[in-house]
Amino acid sequence: MYARPPHLATDEALVIDALKDLLRTLQAEGETPEWVILLEPTCPLRTPNDVRNCLKLVAQGGYDSVATFKEAELNPHRAWRIVNGSPEVFIPGAVPWLPRQKLPKAHQLNGAVYVFRASLLAQEVRSLLVGKLGAVLMPRERSRDIDDSVDFIIVEALLKKSNP
Repeated sequence: MYARPPHLATDEALVIDALKDLLRTLQAEGETPEWVILLEPTCPLRTPNDVRNCLKLVAQGGYDSVATFKEAELNPHRAWRIVNGSPEVFIPGAVPWLPRQKLPKAHQLNGAVYVFRASLLAQEVRSLLVGKLGAVLMPRERSRDIDDSVDFIIVEALLKKSNP
């Protein structure tokens, strides 16, 4: 079992730094993993097939890293920023008033599954997605990421509904 050092177990700590520490620990113990699979506990609705789909994509597509995505909850063309009390579109030139069907498709990481080549993570990178990237799409209903108590209530209700 790997226990993160206290400075890597804070709210401000980055997952990538904990993973790099884990890789250094494994190497010090004589282990040299080729691949890392990260299954974050905050995305509990993933299935074994979601993990398999990521592994298949790595194997068949020659990817260096693969992650799961969902359709974006907010299309970035509809995002705003507030500057000195005034709203302005987040993406210069975006027209947030277009019908949803006319906006470009947008996706976001859902945090369910990450698979990546360990040797690339050991380099000075700040991202879990490195090298040749692949994406596996997951449905919205299984892409819930628990960030707060409202998310927890939603996931709990979805689990109760699927396991009466």
